[in-house]
Amino acid sequence: MALRAPKPGGTGPTTGNSRPARAARQALAAAVQWDIAGADLQELCQLAGSRQVATLALDQGVAGWVHDRIVPFLGPVDAARLTERSRTEAIRHIGYLRYLDTYAKALDAAGASWAVLKGPVLTELTYDGTPRGYSDIDILVAPRHFQLAVAALASAGLSLYHSNWPLLTGSARGQLTLARNGAPLVDLHWHTMYKRSAREHFQVPTEEILERRRSVDLGSTKAWTLETVDFTLHVALHAALSGGHRLRWLVDVQRCAARVDLDWDELVTRCLSWKAGLPVAVAFERARRCTGAGVPKEVVETLAGSSGRRALVRSLSGWSPGGYLPRARSAKTSLTRSLRPTWSATAGAFAAEVAMGLRELVQPGLPEQSRARLARHCGGQQGFDAYIRMVQSADRFGHLPPS
Repeated sequence: MALRAPKPGGTGPTTGNSRPARAARQALAAAVQWDIAGADLQELCQLAGSRQVATLALDQGVAGWVHDRIVPFLGPVDAARLTERSRTEAIRHIGYLRYLDTYAKALDAAGASWAVLKGPVLTELTYDGTPRGYSDIDILVAPRHFQLAVAALASAGLSLYHSNWPLLTGSARGQLTLARNGAPLVDLHWHTMYKRSAREHFQVPTEEILERRRSVDLGSTKAWTLETVDFTLHVALHAALSGGHRLRWLVDVQRCAARVDLDWDELVTRCLSWKAGLPVAVAFERARRCTGAGVPKEVVETLAGSSGRRALVRSLSGWSPGGYLPRARSAKTSLTRSLRPTWSATAGAFAAEVAMGLRELVQPGLPEQSRARLARHCGGQQGFDAYIRMVQSADRFGHLPPS
């Protein structure tokens, strides 16, 4: 069976404004920075309560990163919870690297242009060997090689997990999920953005990104990943468009910003050419404020642009674990997910985000129903061929014709 990490749980008491909840958030934010005195951290953990701090660390996906800092201040049961999660994440990562080694060889043998994103690379190259949980392997493939990549990965033991081709094609999904022994394991992307509604507003060029890819050693596995600037921008843009409410995403930004070979001038130039300045500025500023990320302030201001946009970035810079609405929605997370290059596009995306939240609130089973529809077998080979034609009809930024 494939090693599949659990998705984060729902929001809990740590999202509230009680004194213990606030102390738990402060304790975790302090722990990820590694620059607060132990006595101060101990005081925050005592004020919050051992169980609340441990639960928040687990839910926010930073159990491995903060383990050594906060375990001395937790009760035995809660310390064991963090230790067990860290051990599980480390073991799962080793298993994922074995799978990736097989898939990398298959993709290279097929002549596909590809790169692995986030999880394995962050764990090996930016987290200094500290466990960082992730739930699947994300692989980006050039659109012209997408069908080739599906076939190569099928020969390596993967199969399609979702096959409702009318739904996949109609909504122009930017990835296919592949499974091993029936369990989802690989998200195969032809673009870094999953939703067409977001992809159409930015100018992220998949082929050009892959032309700049670099070869890295992930343990004993040789793999392609994104060049340092592209990798950092992808991590920051993903954090913002996901809502920016999970502390792990902000630590990802912090760790990427600490790279000594990161060219900030080139990052600004490239980010603005992608039209991604506003969401990346929010991710950077939130990581600066919460985790002490070493992002130069002038970089944030340049990416934000006008005084009005800078004010918006400042208003969204505080971190909270999310709200009580479905998918951890709050006004802040919903607006962060909705950031687009223009005010009108942002307003439209925000209205759609709020509407979706209300629908999920009225129909609690809506996400599960959507996943069930996606997994339904519809369209057969003709449907798959239609999806491939859609992928190949996209322009260099992943924008599709109106039809």
